[in-house]
Amino acid sequence: GAWLIPTNEARSLIYRTDPFFRPLFFVLQWNAVSGRVYSVYGTTNLIHTFEPWGTNILHPQNTFTDTVHSAEDAAFYKLDVQLKELE
Repeated sequence: GAWLIPTNEARSLIYRTDPFFRPLFFVLQWNAVSGRVYSVYGTTNLIHTFEPWGTNILHPQNTFTDTVHSAEDAAFYKLDVQLKELE
């Protein structure tokens, strides 16, 4: 199944890889933009705080594959975007 992120349905998608193939992964995909740095935060229970699961993701990469929490029944994600600092 797939779930759209309600804040931007056209640009972000979380999907779970085909359940008939193991291992099973959650994949978060978005439209990456040059000059931005992306971080993925997640939790397996909304009672707990979101923790960094992927940081310093730069364009053109536009996906994060969660291989750690694939055995969980659910995972919740937040995608953070910041301006990339000039070098």
